[in-house]
Amino acid sequence: MAGFVELTDAIGGVPVCLNEPVRDSYSGVNLPAGPQVVSGAGALAFVRQRHGLADGDLDRIARQQAFAAGLARRLMTAGTLTDPAALQRLVGVVTRHVVLDDGWDLDQAVGQIGRLSGDDLTFRTIPTGRPDLRTPYDGIAVQVDPDEVRAFVQAAFAPPGSPAATPAPSAAPRTNAPDGPVTVEPAGTPFSPTPTRTPTPTPATGPPPVISAGGQTCVN
Repeated sequence: MAGFVELTDAIGGVPVCLNEPVRDSYSGVNLPAGPQVVSGAGALAFVRQRHGLADGDLDRIARQQAFAAGLARRLMTAGTLTDPAALQRLVGVVTRHVVLDDGWDLDQAVGQIGRLSGDDLTFRTIPTGRPDLRTPYDGIAVQVDPDEVRAFVQAAFAPPGSPAATPAPSAAPRTNAPDGPVTVEPAGTPFSPTPTRTPTPTPATGPPPVISAGGQTCVN
């Protein structure tokens, strides 16, 4: 966490945008709505909040993606990679707090980042069902459909214009009873819940946003 704070300070903060003002005693976040630049402890609180958000951890994922997109945009447009002093500060933070593979080439990594445009870096979240799925052993989980996830990944990596790049509409989310038994089966096994009463889906507030470093997406 100290490294995260130092990183944001080393690059002069990261641009983010909030749909609504937020204040949360758990994470310590206290930020207004709209576009803004966060750094230090405020940036750490921004990416840590999940209490008080409609979709909890899923909204926090969107926060972290928006932060990563803003960080990349800052690196690509603020001259950080071409400013020797700024680059040295950034490298100093990374080498103190991040474990790197042997043989990792800093110059090569900087060159690769420098050749990117914002639209080359896009963040997506796999499709999910109910966020309060009860499991026999691990408490509450986020529900996923292996077939939907497989189709999502194939579409994400398919060449533009190919049939696989346009996934078929997904079926309605599959649900289990909130407080009934849940059948846990291997991936690929047909879904066969055995609820004790009619399931009550917990709808999300909407599909997760597609976040790109090419623009600024406001998040919850």
